[in-house]
Amino acid sequence: MLPEAARAFSDEAYADELMHLTRQHLDAGALYQAEKAADAIRLAAAVKAKQAKTLAHWVRSRGGR
Repeated sequence: MLPEAARAFSDEAYADELMHLTRQHLDAGALYQAEKAADAIRLAAAVKAKQAKTLAHWVRSRGGR
């Protein structure tokens, strides 16, 4: 359940925390799902970072700060 709940995050620090918590508190069977969820979180973080730059550029190009 923890890996699935964590997929909603888009901050790489949460991916690291998920892996830490999984290794510390869950059995080895949960590791695969946690790794998949951590990869999804890292991908979302990368997309968010890229989109933030694009959005900031768009705002600046229209006279925003």
